Amino acid sequence: MTQISDFIASRVPPKNLTIRDNKNNTISGVIGPYEEGATVNLICEASGGRPTPNLSWWKGSTLLDDSDTPLGRGLVKNEIVLLDLQREDLLATLTCQARNTNLTVPVSKSVTIDLS
Repeated sequence: MTQISDFIASRVPPKNLTIRDNKNNTISGVIGPYEEGATVNLICEASGGRPTPNLSWWKGSTLLDDSDTPLGRGLVKNEIVLLDLQREDLLATLTCQARNTNLTVPVSKSVTIDLS
């Protein structure tokens, strides 16, 4: 029984999940307003968690990107670049999800795009 409890205890969800813009500002909630045709860079960073989490970006229920980059010391990031924003992107919700095993509940943060 000890091996099983040690296995489960060694699975810890990420402690911090942050979304930043290309100027390294922490962002949340509604972002923008952006002009149609604009390019938006979003960086998601996670720290803590065991094992190191995998990060993915979602637009609604559609996976946009799951290519995260380990930064060392338990840090990982995933950056997406949204090119040529269009009217259909108005009020779109983008979610960064951190998942490290199927034994822990994923942690997520979202932003919503506003267009002018």
